[in-house]
Amino acid sequence: MNRRSAWLGGLVVLICVAPLLADGPQTGTIDGRVLDAQGAPLPGVTVTLTGPQNTRTVITDADGVYRFALLLAGRFTVRAELEGLGSAELATDLDPGQRRGVDLTLVSAAEEEITVTGEAPLISKYETALAATIPAEITDNVAFGTRAYSAAVRQLPSVVNRSDADSRPSVNGGISTEVGIYVEGVDTSMHRRGGEMRLLIPSTALTETKLESTGFGAEYGRATSGIINSTVKTGTHEFHGEALYIGQNPKWRAPDALELERPDDQINSYETSIGGPLARNRAWFFVSYGRMSDNRIDRLSDGSIVNLSRQSDPLIAKVNFQPRDNQQIAITAIDAPSDAIGLSGNPGDKYAIMNFPLNGRVQTMNWSLGLGASNFLEFKVANREEFVGRNAAEQHPIDPNASPDDPLGNNFRYRDLATGLRHNGPAVRLAEGFNDFPRDQASVSLTSFRGRHEWKFGVDAQAIEFGNLTSIITEFRGRNFDPNLPGGYVTPVNKRVFDPSNVITQSSDFLAVFAQDRFEVGDNWVWTLGIRGDQQTIDNDIGERVNEYTEWVPRVSGVYDVKADGSILLRGTLGRYYHAIGMGIVLQEFSRQNNGENIYEQFAWNRATQRYDRFQRRVEPTFDQAIQDVDPYYKDEISFGADFQVSEKWVVKSRLIASEADNIFHATLQYDDAGRVVRDLRNWSDARREYRGLQLEANRLFRNNWTLRTNYTLSSTKGNINSLNDNFNLNEGLGGVEVGTGLTNATSSPYWFGRLLEDREHLANVIGMKRFVFGRHDLVLGGFLHYASGAPWASHVSTQVRHPVSNQPITTSTFREPAGSHRLPDTLTVDLSLLYSIAMAGNVRAKIGFDLANATDSQEPIAINTQTGVPTPRVASYQRPREFRLKVGFSF
Repeated sequence: MNRRSAWLGGLVVLICVAPLLADGPQTGTIDGRVLDAQGAPLPGVTVTLTGPQNTRTVITDADGVYRFALLLAGRFTVRAELEGLGSAELATDLDPGQRRGVDLTLVSAAEEEITVTGEAPLISKYETALAATIPAEITDNVAFGTRAYSAAVRQLPSVVNRSDADSRPSVNGGISTEVGIYVEGVDTSMHRRGGEMRLLIPSTALTETKLESTGFGAEYGRATSGIINSTVKTGTHEFHGEALYIGQNPKWRAPDALELERPDDQINSYETSIGGPLARNRAWFFVSYGRMSDNRIDRLSDGSIVNLSRQSDPLIAKVNFQPRDNQQIAITAIDAPSDAIGLSGNPGDKYAIMNFPLNGRVQTMNWSLGLGASNFLEFKVANREEFVGRNAAEQHPIDPNASPDDPLGNNFRYRDLATGLRHNGPAVRLAEGFNDFPRDQASVSLTSFRGRHEWKFGVDAQAIEFGNLTSIITEFRGRNFDPNLPGGYVTPVNKRVFDPSNVITQSSDFLAVFAQDRFEVGDNWVWTLGIRGDQQTIDNDIGERVNEYTEWVPRVSGVYDVKADGSILLRGTLGRYYHAIGMGIVLQEFSRQNNGENIYEQFAWNRATQRYDRFQRRVEPTFDQAIQDVDPYYKDEISFGADFQVSEKWVVKSRLIASEADNIFHATLQYDDAGRVVRDLRNWSDARREYRGLQLEANRLFRNNWTLRTNYTLSSTKGNINSLNDNFNLNEGLGGVEVGTGLTNATSSPYWFGRLLEDREHLANVIGMKRFVFGRHDLVLGGFLHYASGAPWASHVSTQVRHPVSNQPITTSTFREPAGSHRLPDTLTVDLSLLYSIAMAGNVRAKIGFDLANATDSQEPIAINTQTGVPTPRVASYQRPREFRLKVGFSF
């Protein structure tokens, strides 16, 4: 692709001349001071850092300061030693991109040297955001709804999933499209809309997944509700590996809410990995390969049972190099193809369901370089690929004796205007075809320590495209589908014959810059002041510039260390966050060419000929309408809280959060001055969402290998819009009169504002793990409890409004009662796991165990038809039934 090649060439030049910082820093820093018993700094002390890969040594400066930078995530031991003063040693965990402060005190002894050991504080005064992590210890030993890493995210504070969809997490009252999803510091968000954890990889291949939900720093943008960054495991100085067979079967699930017959089909999944050194103290590797399935069946409206399991075959490879102590190079490649049948588009029979192959890839290289003891560069280049196919899952044979307008004579779609179901052909609106989402990224970084200041400057550039092929060809419309009737309906209406389309491509470029200063004031204060600028340009399918904006936003964070020892931290954040404009709106609103659905001829049903052969009209956009420019919407947020290190192994965090998203845009159908129906895309001044929340988190490591992690969120999410797409019915058809009621402006009533679908008044998570050791035997028990208030809903029905003069109709929807008037039942899920292992030969251990997802088999409704007030008769409308998964394998 010429445009992308030229863009990447320009980025090579950019990297060579612009030493700045970008999204998703992956290397961290451990620094601090070495003091004597009276608190005076000690120069000339030897400080040794021991980590998963190697050991490094530095000498403290005149102020007793030491620093280790360009560190990969992991567990480290810091040891300070000076002749005559003994030694001190502290252990600490470092997250990707984190700065961890570790101060050590050496105590003089009259007769012998003293060694002081312990754990560094588990909370950090240098953290800007409210952050929560999922360490590898949890994902390796605790069961979740599926084995994919997205399922584990549910345990994090304030995370909500619509309809049990783990791949679309929402955070702090936002919607799933507003979350930035990163893997290895690479933005993998689905840029048609935003958000979504689309890479299907096993959680056991990750060293950590981290959520920064509130107050994230100026280095992140394009997202308003939070940042989720997952880091692949790395090799260590010892060879290690694991092979784990995961046995599944639909029969091993409990009967579902619809009591569907469960086939006895064995699903053979597995997860394997191996890692270790390539060159001692200089190079390491990690490779993971697996097969995963979410083991799902469901039922269509005609009673057909469909296997909806998505199978993924992820391959992950990572190599780390450290040519010198002041250099760190990481190269990661992820290839995660998957395939599944889906029920998108409201299919009414098996010929309407579609197959959705998803090919997801990430390739990235990260190069970190130290320039002396105080300046550090980080370069990153990456490519993200996502290709989603849309294929008919099954087609019936065409009867050569049938009319081409009858269902038996074609494989096209029949859209039932009475039921909303789609039959006989692809149910998805765009029918067969594909979506292609390539994304090229590059960034470069400078972090500079100057006295008590930590300066960061950054730039991040991305080039994204959205290629689409739509092949509807023909669509038949009528009421009450019957494949054996002429025209396919009791009441045939019309057919639309669409002009064939070629692949059309839209593109967008991002450029972001930021500057940030984190500085200490006295012994108690740490302030972080940042500013970020985001620029986005969007070109449509003919290369026409349809949108361009530049926005600058402030980010402020303050931390007060009450005792000046890191044990009690008071925090506050303030900032504005802009959401990037997704590429889906470009396809639908700004396309200038035939896109497969915007040019068609319509034919009415002819009773005399029993054919759709009465020509009505040809719909063909003039492509001369003015481009309707929109601005990105934003969220303003403020938070206050406190972190407590109750003991060496016990941390409690709290945060009060208030935010409001404003200036939200969406497209509607409206009337012009002549009463004609026109498309209207704009920012609506009264479209908004507001969030108020209290988050509490308590994590403790007990003696005898006990781990307990808990969090609770009390919140309120209100607003009048939370659509995942850019179409919405709020304020649609203004000036129109509702058919049947005579109401004017039925879509702008006060009923629209209320509790939104993401609102969960109470959220609670408890994760526990206990390891029993009996000589050569290990037994690990894990448990995860998730409680959530039921999702709010209200009567929201389809309706029609007509212009009082032209009588032109607009089909839309409206609320018949205040939004959020009702709630679905609360949900409670308990996942259990057991893994027994025994030492065999050398360091090889044999393993056997099981996962029991939703052990209590709670199957409360989680989705409802807001027109009828009852759940849709599908398994997906209820909590997933209990599943037993067998685990057998070995590790070394």
